[in-house]
This record gives sequence, C-alpha cells and structure tokens, in this order.
Amino acid sequence: MERGSGNFCGVWFETLTRRRFLWLGVSAAAVLAGCGGRADAPPAAPAPDDRRYGFFFDSTRCTACGTCRQECQRENGLAPELALIRFNVVKAGAENRLVWRQTCLHCTSAACVKECRDGATVRGASGLTNFYREKCTACGDCAEVCPFGVPVLAGSRGSKGRDRLLLRCTGCPDRVGSGQDTACVTSCPYGALLGGPRAALWVTATQRLEEARREIAGARLYGPGIYGGLGVISLLAAESRRYGLPAG
Repeated sequence: MERGSGNFCGVWFETLTRRRFLWLGVSAAAVLAGCGGRADAPPAAPAPDDRRYGFFFDSTRCTACGTCRQECQRENGLAPELALIRFNVVKAGAENRLVWRQTCLHCTSAACVKECRDGATVRGASGLTNFYREKCTACGDCAEVCPFGVPVLAGSRGSKGRDRLLLRCTGCPDRVGSGQDTACVTSCPYGALLGGPRAALWVTATQRLEEARREIAGARLYGPGIYGGLGVISLLAAESRRYGLPAG
C-alpha cells in the first residue's frame, strides 16, 4: 500500500502503509464509526491514588500561540523549524474554531514503546513515554504505528538512519524525575496545559468540564478510556472526530 493523501469526513489524512494499517485496524474502525455520528464514550476516571505524572489539556483555552512549542524547542536544543509540538486548528462555524495540540499523548498501551527496536522509546518511571534521541536510529517504526500520527521524521526524502531526525516529545524525564513540571507546562500563559498526578488532574478536568458546559453544549473529556488510558486528559469542545481523532 503506497503513501498518499486524501480527504475523508472532512479530515485530511495520509494513506497508511500496509504495516501501519494492520496496527491501526481498531483505530480506523473507530474513525469510520465516528464519521457516522458515533458519540465518544464516557471516559473512565483514573484510580483515586493514581500518582503517575500526566497532563490536562484544555482545548477551549488554547489559542495555539506556540509558547509551549518555543519553550519545548529551547529545552531540547532544537532549531525553530524542528517542532515537537504542532497545532491543528479546525474551523467550526463562522466564528468558532477547534484547537488541537498535536504531541505525544502518552498511551498506557503504547504501540511505539512495543515497536521500538533500539530502546529509544520507553515507559518511564513517571508513567510518561520517554524518548532518548541518542539511542534513536530514525528507523521510523514508531511513526508507522502511532494512532495519532505524532512522531515525524525530518530529513531528506529517501534518506536513512542518521541522515534523518525523529521528532517526538521526550517526556522531559530529567525534569519530571526531579519533581518539576515539563517545559511546556511551565510556559503556558493561558492555563490550557497543566501537569501533575493523574488523579488530581482528573478532579481539575471534571471541574473545567462543568464550567465549559455552561457555554459549550458539546464539551466533553477525552483520553482515559482508550489505548489503556492516555496520559493526557483533554477537554474538547466537540466530538473527537471533529478534531480528526479516534473515538474515545
């Protein structure tokens, strides 16, 4: 199966390789169901004593200003054109828009961790998916299996190995391991991104959801119920399919 691009249900996509298609069969079915109007399932709350580090992303507050991306690049010593965080902005009516922050969602059942042959992508002690660039050979296997299309290979088309650079969130293992928040969390000026123990973040997320529903009827939480539970709890303003995400 060759790569290409197209438009399906109003969302642009990259045609999957055969390998990635086999990995993502369940996700593809979820997207197809979503296009037919399937609603997201109610998310399951993390255990009350879940102290794994996680994130809460409030898409209703995010302006896609790029401050978190800039701080992430500074923290990782990356050039401006090499971004570990991307933003997808979808028009939703004449005045409204949906903002999605495209970066690692730290799946508990992470296909990238299972697939990595070099030990570069691992489950960290904090509960986040950690990436160690010095071990990465840029084989692209993790990019093939990620259901959210997060890892990106930068470099000349057709180049291999060290001629390419894999761009993906590192999980800031040194910062989190020493009790600090990740670089992106500390830089958000709008309170759209928070970090901390997942049980505590769930409390904040449910409070924010209640506030959001006073103005946004379609507001919902996304993440805890898919891929073993995402390490990022997200507050969405509409169904996940409107953001181009698998049903969750």
